[in-house]
Amino acid sequence: MFPGRPEPKVRWWRGETLLDSKDEPGEFPALRRNTLVVRELSRADLHAVFDCQASNNNISQPVSTSVAIEMHRKCIIYRIVFS
Repeated sequence: MFPGRPEPKVRWWRGETLLDSKDEPGEFPALRRNTLVVRELSRADLHAVFDCQASNNNISQPVSTSVAIEMHRKCIIYRIVFS
């Protein structure tokens, strides 16, 4: 496998917001990777879509894949005490 020229840039997006652009070499010299770590998710993130895009020029469309967040959480129990 031969590296692309120029080397691709791998970026994570959420909508129009760039989340991460720190790509690094993969397991093989010709590969690039970018690992996105999301530390906290809330109920507002349900069905959020994160897009990973790789591109190496301004001529062709970037190659991309998407991840949609699906959460299944137990009910949150509240304790209300009247005094």
